[in-house]
Amino acid sequence: MFGNYLEAAIVVFILAGIGVAIWKTGGANPVGTGGLDRRVSRMDGELKRVATQVGELGQRVEEIDQRSAKKEDIERLEEKLARQDDKIDKVLASLSLLNQSGAAREVQIAAVSRQVDRLYDHIVRRGMEK
Repeated sequence: MFGNYLEAAIVVFILAGIGVAIWKTGGANPVGTGGLDRRVSRMDGELKRVATQVGELGQRVEEIDQRSAKKEDIERLEEKLARQDDKIDKVLASLSLLNQSGAAREVQIAAVSRQVDRLYDHIVRRGMEK
């Protein structure tokens, strides 16, 4: 029987020791916890600021992405420019043909003008002879 009391006393002594340790360190712990809490609060504030900056950067990247020309857009514009170049080449070729035909017409007009002048001179001479 005495052994049971001895075991109970040992358990009570151990529990009392644990209680004292908790009570002593528990009194000092709020100060340490308070400092830790302040540091965690500062880190939380910094984390929020960084998260805000990251969000703003993400928005800027999206805006830049929307404003920038995509590869498909550039290729589409290059195709349009190539078609316009082809049209310009065709127009220049047509103008060249028109220029050549205009020069040929000028020669024809000059020849017709000389012939009309000769006919006029001939008709006037004949009319004067009568």
